[in-house]
Amino acid sequence: MLITRSDYERIYRVINSLLLNENANPSECCLWFSMYGAFILEQNYKINASARAGVVGYNLNDTFMLFGSQDETGAVSANSSAFHCWVEADGWLIDFMAPAFPRLFAAENRLPSKMLQKPLSMAKDSLDEVDVSGDFFVAHSPELTLEMTQHMASAAMFADLAHIANAWFRKAPKKMKRFAGVSKGAGKPVQSVELVGTPLSGTW
Repeated sequence: MLITRSDYERIYRVINSLLLNENANPSECCLWFSMYGAFILEQNYKINASARAGVVGYNLNDTFMLFGSQDETGAVSANSSAFHCWVEADGWLIDFMAPAFPRLFAAENRLPSKMLQKPLSMAKDSLDEVDVSGDFFVAHSPELTLEMTQHMASAAMFADLAHIANAWFRKAPKKMKRFAGVSKGAGKPVQSVELVGTPLSGTW
């Protein structure tokens, strides 16, 4: 693994907590998870980490998850309304949104919350090969990545929250603060945001 499960969970919880404070649904915020996750990795591990956007196929507990748009011929592509984001760093794929995947399913068919961190060398060559649990396929779209990351970075609060997320995170075994202060803007009161997130039950 590139990072420990403990540190992965800490990064997930930091971003998850900030998203909830913004009244966002963590299961719909892959761009936030990937961009803030990459920033934290770069700052704390001194590695090249980048957010990626495109088509993704995961097989998790024999549940096939496809992020992308499929046309009548069966071809799958990514666009600004049908895509997924992940982090690529030193030959690894890290999906910090994976613990929120259970929110995408009905209660009777919920996936467990687990870490998703895999060597990119294990990626399948096509979606048709994503057969068993743990298999995955990714197709990076440089154009979409540029579009989505520029849109995200243009948001007024992006840089502020990125620095709050990075300041809040601490590598294990250092102790993390249970709360972080977040302000909605100059002159506005500072809110106390609690570190929350679903406990991880394993690794995909």
